[in-house]
Amino acid sequence: MPEIKVLTDNSNSFSIISDGNVIGTLNYKHWYSANIVITIGEDNYTITRKGFWGTLHEVKHEDEVVFLLKAQWDGGIAMIKPKDKEHFYELKAKGYFVSGYNLTNYKGQEMLSITPDFSWNKVMPGYTISCSDNFGSSRIEQLIIALSLYQYNAIQTMQMFAATN
Repeated sequence: MPEIKVLTDNSNSFSIISDGNVIGTLNYKHWYSANIVITIGEDNYTITRKGFWGTLHEVKHEDEVVFLLKAQWDGGIAMIKPKDKEHFYELKAKGYFVSGYNLTNYKGQEMLSITPDFSWNKVMPGYTISCSDNFGSSRIEQLIIALSLYQYNAIQTMQMFAATN
């Protein structure tokens, strides 16, 4: 699954498309809500903010926490499985002049790259996600792709707010 397109009609709903098939959706309750529903296949996952500063998010499937999303001091986001904390993922900016983000595993291997599909003609831009050759075929990997998109959207929104203030 080397390349995935992310399309949006508005700022509340995103579709993750691979080979013409929708593999997942992100549905925000309202614009820039931290609490969203991710659908992968027939499974729904909810993301809720935890803590006073909002630097920790829980990803739940039914009542079970399947991932923790934790902001780091260097600007990255760690994706941690609560039952397997040694095998984490980390989303970080590509470089100094940020043109996208990379997701690496605990070994430092790049799993995917997210870049904006920006055009002045489009009101709501989409994204292109390029995956490594063996990444993105399982349900959990598709969830990780959706979580990466969620974090990327959150980072972009925070940067937009910072730029306007």
